[in-house]
Amino acid sequence: MEPALFRRGIVIRDNWIYHTMRSAIHAAGDGLVIEGNQITDNPRKQAWAHPTGLKEPRGAATFENRAIDWSGGNVRIIGNQYEVYRHQIMDSHYLSTDGEGILIQECCGGTLVQGAEVANNQGNSYIGFYKVRDIDDVRITGNRLLQNVSNSDLIFVVADTNNAPYGMKNVLIENNQVNGSILVKGTAGGSGNVVRNNRGNNSGAIMVSCHVKVSSNTGFAEPPCQ
Repeated sequence: MEPALFRRGIVIRDNWIYHTMRSAIHAAGDGLVIEGNQITDNPRKQAWAHPTGLKEPRGAATFENRAIDWSGGNVRIIGNQYEVYRHQIMDSHYLSTDGEGILIQECCGGTLVQGAEVANNQGNSYIGFYKVRDIDDVRITGNRLLQNVSNSDLIFVVADTNNAPYGMKNVLIENNQVNGSILVKGTAGGSGNVVRNNRGNNSGAIMVSCHVKVSSNTGFAEPPCQ
């Protein structure tokens, strides 16, 4: 309900951005457009101090390495190229708990999803709608996700939160190239939800709630719906 999350007229486009922690683009708005940006990162970065600056980091530390962190309504995220990497924690074998690609999460101050198009982006981490409650009118199409720096599914749309199940309607995931898994979950039900014509490399699965129609995908395992 925060009005600042629905400001109109915000466009972020055609920028070259180098980031080594936090979000490269962090934006919200009604009709927000994030288009044609190139986001780069350092794949060999190490962290020697906790984000607070008061102690050494541990494996559970997050430096919020994210490419695009967004919120709002009627959002278009189109034609961006992004890379994001996690920090090596000192000289250990642990990595920081982050590495998000294109992310919205209602849990931490975001909005409900009412109109979003995420299309023709290319990146090395996931496109995620994380525990955002009711979802309406989402198109995720034509994206190329050939690498995965996180431990998550490469495309996921999850309405359920930790507190309650929620539903979704009119979610389309189509014509993406995904070297990993796709997850679409809204256990409170829904309608008009489709996953079709996506291409994988036999390294992942398509996992969906039973109201989601799945067709003509190649290169994925398809376990029974839940």
